[in-house]
Amino acid sequence: MGLELADAGERFDLVVSNHVLHHLDDVPGFLAESARLASRALHSDLRRSGLAFALYSAVTWPTARRSFLFTDGRLSIRRSYTLDELQALAPEGWRAESARPFRVLLSRGMTRSGEDHG
Repeated sequence: MGLELADAGERFDLVVSNHVLHHLDDVPGFLAESARLASRALHSDLRRSGLAFALYSAVTWPTARRSFLFTDGRLSIRRSYTLDELQALAPEGWRAESARPFRVLLSRGMTRSGEDHG
């Protein structure tokens, strides 16, 4: 969809995603599409850690252990990226930073506070 929009000449002020990166097989390709669509992008996702996995498991076990919520949440944490992994995947001009709790932000054309560089 992003390439179709870019090929049609569409441009946007900002591209945003949440909880998408860990579902993708081609993160660099997704970032290239984002860059073609807008000069600014902000992608927020889970940050993989053993503590995040353990806490999520403990909190959801009593009420959701037999549900999709329990299974998918744990899978999403396992598939997510560490800060170093995400930075290694990101092309030049992208910045990965840690956010709390157990989050990672990948941005382009944004300041640390999320404001426009310009």
